Amino acid sequence: MNNDYINIINIFEESERLPNDKYCLYPEKKYCRGKIKRAHTIQNNKILISVSDNGNLIALNGKSAIGFQESEKQGRGVATTFWGFCDYHDTVVFEPIENYNYDKSLKQTFLYTYRTFSWHYYLKETQLNKNNYIQNKVNINLKNNDYFLGIVLGSSDNKKIKEKIDAAILNKNYDIIKYYVWEIPFKVNFCCCGMVQLFKDLLGNDINNYEELLDINKPMKNLFINIFPEKNKSYCIFSWLTDDFEYDNFTIQFSKLTLKDKINYMNNMLPKETDKIFINPKLWNKWGSNIQQSFIEWANISILCNAMQAETKKKMKWKYSFVPWNLFDCSEKLK
Repeated sequence: MNNDYINIINIFEESERLPNDKYCLYPEKKYCRGKIKRAHTIQNNKILISVSDNGNLIALNGKSAIGFQESEKQGRGVATTFWGFCDYHDTVVFEPIENYNYDKSLKQTFLYTYRTFSWHYYLKETQLNKNNYIQNKVNINLKNNDYFLGIVLGSSDNKKIKEKIDAAILNKNYDIIKYYVWEIPFKVNFCCCGMVQLFKDLLGNDINNYEELLDINKPMKNLFINIFPEKNKSYCIFSWLTDDFEYDNFTIQFSKLTLKDKINYMNNMLPKETDKIFINPKLWNKWGSNIQQSFIEWANISILCNAMQAETKKKMKWKYSFVPWNLFDCSEKLK
């Protein structure tokens, strides 16, 4: 291993230890009150407490020494948190979903979408800062590197989305989003929130084009996902900006699947598309080490899978591939 490579690895590890930026993402800063707090993206006292075991969760957002995705145990006080809102706005803005059950209303769904987007916006800006730190430390020009360029373009896309969402918040114009709700007839033992970019719908029609990933004039079309248990059932919320109409057809197709096939599709899609999955440790332990490793490996090959899918020019209906893990195992006696 040459010294340049070792140096880059060391600088990467240094960037991971940079202090967190703290700021409020709410558009009207003049109304900020209190300190910037460690805000939960997923409700701590309603959802995380329900999914956790003795206050602990298995999170699929750990990082190995070389940046690959790993699982790690997290306390629910830390899981899904970010320094993105002041105490006042975190309390007041999200009160309708913190203190009330989900009623499938447009306003509540918009707030779930807003909080999910805010987390991803904050994380993307954090990653951009880390990349700038690395670039300033090395003698190699990384600006044209696909990974580094992707972070820059993702940040640019997010800023455009934030302008739309900020205006919607201030004008109470929540219908800038559309959504579909899958009401799951049992309590799941995991929760998830993510902002993902699907490339194909279930019939093989394009949603995003892999060849346009690095085109600043072609922003990615995003699907927001929130899955959580509530009382004796669970909800899977798909939401998207009205401009991203391709997800209309995707959700219509999904709605027509049987319960078994919906579960199968989500078991395939979730670990591949998002690292924002939090699992009850009893469910994780029930899988055993081989299935756990398969789940992690599947989560780490998403870029390769999307690239292979993009090379297929024909419209190919989604093929049901049954996997050894089951996020939707609702056994009451997990071992």
